[in-house]
Amino acid sequence: MEQKFQKELERLKILQKKVFDLIEKHICGGYYFSDNEGQFMIKLIPNYSENKYVLSINLYTFGPYMGKYSWYGNSLNDVISDADRDITKWINEEMRTDTKKIQDIKIGENKI
Repeated sequence: MEQKFQKELERLKILQKKVFDLIEKHICGGYYFSDNEGQFMIKLIPNYSENKYVLSINLYTFGPYMGKYSWYGNSLNDVISDADRDITKWINEEMRTDTKKIQDIKIGENKI
C-alpha cells in the first residue's frame, strides 16, 4: 500500500511540473495570474461503501475556461490519470495554436 501511494505521489509531482512549466511560459508571456495559480488540492471523500477522490487545480492562465478544474474518481491513480490526460490535451492544442500563429507571422512577413 505504501509503495503504491509513493508511486501515485511521484505521478502527481510529474503532473505538477508539467502544469508549473506551462504556467511559467504564460507568466513570461505577460498573462495575468492569480495568487493561487497552479494550486493543487486533493480530497478523499469517505463513504460507507466506497471512497471517492477529487483532484482540483486552479488554472487561470490556460485551459478551456481558465478557472478551477476538478477530476473525480475511485482512486488517486484515476484522478491523476484523468487530469494528466486533459492537461496534456490542452498543452497539445495550445502548441498547435502557437505553431499556427508563428506560421501566420512568417507568411505575413513574406508578403510584398
